[in-house]
Amino acid sequence: MKYEFVFREEFRKIQELRDGADRFLGWYNRVRLHSTLGYACPWAKLFETAKARNAA
Repeated sequence: MKYEFVFREEFRKIQELRDGADRFLGWYNRVRLHSTLGYACPWAKLFETAKARNAA
């Protein structure tokens, strides 16, 4: 998070940092594709895993 977000932005107030961090984490978990997850986003992978567990 530091290298992909914090060090690339300039924040003047702590609230700007908090709001930006919320947006970044939303993007990171719901939009960004992760190669280690087979190019899926973590949220989709979590949902898929939970769905498979409930079906069993």
